[in-house]
Amino acid sequence: MVSQKDEAVLSKLKSLKNSTPNKDWYDDLSEAYQQDIQKGLDDIANGRVVPHEQVMAKVKSKINQLKNS
Repeated sequence: MVSQKDEAVLSKLKSLKNSTPNKDWYDDLSEAYQQDIQKGLDDIANGRVVPHEQVMAKVKSKINQLKNS
């Protein structure tokens, strides 16, 4: 059973949803940001990336070197 409070919340949410246009946040980004995102996507598509695990291993190795020096 849905309470009056729940109905009010649902009504408010529906109203908010209907009042907000279906706009993609990407469209609000500057041209420079959009280009940066596209460059990153191109890098991924062309294999110009380093896996997270490889980066973390390198960082841990560097930290250990610094601790031991």
